[in-house]
Amino acid sequence: MLRAGSPSALVLLVALATLTSISIAIYLPAMPTLAADLGASMEMVQLTVSVFLVGVGLGQLVYGPASDRFGRRPALLFGLVVYGLGSVACALAPTIGVLLAGRALQAAGACAGMALVRAIVRDTYPRERMAGALSTVTGAVAISPTLAPIIGSQIYLAFGWRADFYFLAGFAVLLLVLAIVMLPETNQHRDPTALAPRRLAANYGMLLGNRVFLGHMLAGGLALSGAFAYTVASPFILIGRLGVRPDIFAFLMFSTTLGYVIGTWLAPRLSRRIGLERALRLGAAICAAAALVMVAVALSQVITVVTVVGGMTLYMIGMGMALPLSMAGGIGPFPRMAGAASALIGAGQMVSGSVASAGSAMAAGWGVAGLAMVVVCTGGGALAAAFLLVRVPDARS
Repeated sequence: MLRAGSPSALVLLVALATLTSISIAIYLPAMPTLAADLGASMEMVQLTVSVFLVGVGLGQLVYGPASDRFGRRPALLFGLVVYGLGSVACALAPTIGVLLAGRALQAAGACAGMALVRAIVRDTYPRERMAGALSTVTGAVAISPTLAPIIGSQIYLAFGWRADFYFLAGFAVLLLVLAIVMLPETNQHRDPTALAPRRLAANYGMLLGNRVFLGHMLAGGLALSGAFAYTVASPFILIGRLGVRPDIFAFLMFSTTLGYVIGTWLAPRLSRRIGLERALRLGAAICAAAALVMVAVALSQVITVVTVVGGMTLYMIGMGMALPLSMAGGIGPFPRMAGAASALIGAGQMVSGSVASAGSAMAAGWGVAGLAMVVVCTGGGALAAAFLLVRVPDARS
């Protein structure tokens, strides 16, 4: 077993955390062929992403408390087994209905990684180092959706779309073996009543009623939602309106991802210098400022690749700061229910992200103006939550 909090353990946590984002993006290049092969409409195939997101969001609400009750390790291992079975079901799916069921099963396992990695970080890192570890994790999660379609397209071109899901099944087996061999149990405060319905409702009610927790959850979740909105809108704007080639589009996505990586690099350094809460407010302010830049772009009609990608890259810098800091600030005060707190933050992120992406999709016909409206709401909301709900302590964090 590795020492909890060691660099090797952090690498494993990063791999576990990317499971959800890889699962969303890896088969995107194969969607047209998948639809033709299963005799399904593109709308039904796109529904496989929505089903997965909803499942990941809701499933975290179960895995978090389960890990508070039984420990992080058994809950994580169970989730990886479920995810692997769901991946095989997707690979063998004869109809779109079976594929949707397989994606739901995948989500039921993948959410374990999202919920429990944050809780394990909370268990093993002191508060001043937690933001740095979460920045590493969230930075990898941001990069993985840009790499997954590249890997997935090569697998698909060589072996067909079903091979993408076999690849995911193999990835799950690898992570399962590594987790069994390398990852120790980190929950030293197990709660035997964590899964009792009344206790579960009380825990979630207490967290949602806690102003500091709610502020951190909203600040990070709303900032992240702007990135979801851009992911949905960017093909319509860059490829459909501005005529960017699909291969160039993939490289442009790296630009916004780079902004996110810069933000995650800044987050722990600013947290140590000015305090976690002040650094969170700064990240949210950058998101709001970038949203105003997008509004100016839309109003001025100076809509180019540089103005669109540049504005959203600035947004991603702020989001890269806000997301890990909000996680650290939201989970940190609750050591005895870190799993539940982590799960609730993750579920909130998925719910707000789904709403933002749906709004962006509905406003796709408005181009940059539609995207600007959505990111004004997400960036402005994140800033409001950071200033109105997050308490800044007198002493530096």
